[in-house]
Formats: sequence, structure tokens, C-alpha cells
Amino acid sequence: MSKSSIGVLGAGRIGSAIIKALKTCMPEVEIYASGRRDETIQKASELGALVSKDNAYVVSNSELVIISVKPHHFPELYNQVPRELWSGKTVVSIMAGVKLSTLSKVLEGAEIFRTMPNINALVGRSATAIATNNDITSGKIFVEEVFQCLGSVYWVPEEYLDAWTSLVGSGPAFMTEIIDGLVLGAVASGMSRDIAYRVVLDMIEGTVKLLKELRIHPVEIRDEVTTPAGTTIRGLKIL
Repeated sequence: MSKSSIGVLGAGRIGSAIIKALKTCMPEVEIYASGRRDETIQKASELGALVSKDNAYVVSNSELVIISVKPHHFPELYNQVPRELWSGKTVVSIMAGVKLSTLSKVLEGAEIFRTMPNINALVGRSATAIATNNDITSGKIFVEEVFQCLGSVYWVPEEYLDAWTSLVGSGPAFMTEIIDGLVLGAVASGMSRDIAYRVVLDMIEGTVKLLKELRIHPVEIRDEVTTPAGTTIRGLKIL
């Protein structure tokens, strides 16, 4: 690892998760952070970042810059930072839908990456996709090291990122909806919510472990559990 300072532009939910992970994983690296709101700045400061509402300050002091703002806030951010400050920086965008080609044009002279982590970064279990339009990049190893602090890392072609956003970025919301549905079904059958919730989480964790360790197709587990005229096939028919 060669870079000694990282800036996070937009220290919101994902931005603060990155700061928290980096302070634990790379304590020798100086972290700078910006935010639009006082509470965002305060939280980032409590996590150990050097904070400012001035995005130019963060960019100028950082060798690697992570852009963690909503895409519609990017034009405002761009206008706040002098163009020459981007030159020579390694820039990682977490903005959904903003293409590498667009970023390369407006952030002239920067080495550009796009990533898509998810909210599981809060507990160090994100699955993060990273894409670049240049395979020969000096910052590639460091970018990977940074996002390994959040969980697993997958290098993918940029065209995968829209699907990744839907599957992995939105996936935790889909899964928690399924979990809540299972819990409510158990409650409707007379089980207490507390027990139902804990056992559903255990069941899902065990199923994931089974799939990973046995390396089998999900259908194999489904068919193993499903018996003729049993409860499983009745449930599957409803699904």
C-alpha cells in the first residue's frame, strides 16, 4: 500500500461505514471527510476523520478520493472543487448510474474507478463490485485493499454494475422483506415474534453455510427438503 490519505466526499450511511472500516483496517491512513449536514460532519469526526464541509479541502488533502454522494448532488460537488485538484488523484465513485466515460471527461487527469458496495459494509460484510476502464492502473491494488476492508471484492466489467446495483445494492432490502414475511407467517401460526425472528435468522445463516460448504445448486437443497404431499411443497406452491 503506497497511499497515505483517503478522502470521503459524502460521509452519509455508506460513507461513514467506509470511514469506520478504514480506521480499523488501515489505522495508519489519514481519513478526510465532507458532508452537507452538521450531524453528518459530527459523526464522521467521531469516527476519527478530519472533517470539513469544503469538498475542495478534502480533495486537496487526499491521494485517493471516494465520491459517496447521490448522483444528483455530483454537479454541485464538481463545481465546488477546482478542476486542477483532480489531476493525479485516484478517484472511486459509488454513484449509481454515473459512467466511467463521464467521470473520465469531467475529472480530467484522475485515475477513475466505479464501485458498488451495499449496506452490509456496516458490519464488514459488503459484497463490492469494482470496475475500471483501464486495466493498467497504478491505484488498482490500493483500491482493492480499501474495499476489502468492507468485505468481499469482485472486479467486474462496467456493464455489470446496473444489475449489481439491483441485485446486491438493493438485495438487503429484498432479503429483509422476505425475512419479515417469514416471521409474520410464524406469528400468524402462534409463534412469538422474538423466537420467530431469531430462528429465521439462524435458518437463513445455516442455509447459506450449507450452500457455500457443499457447493451445490439451491435446487438440490429444495428437492432434498421437499417430500410428496408435505408442508414444503404446499409452501412452494404458494410462493
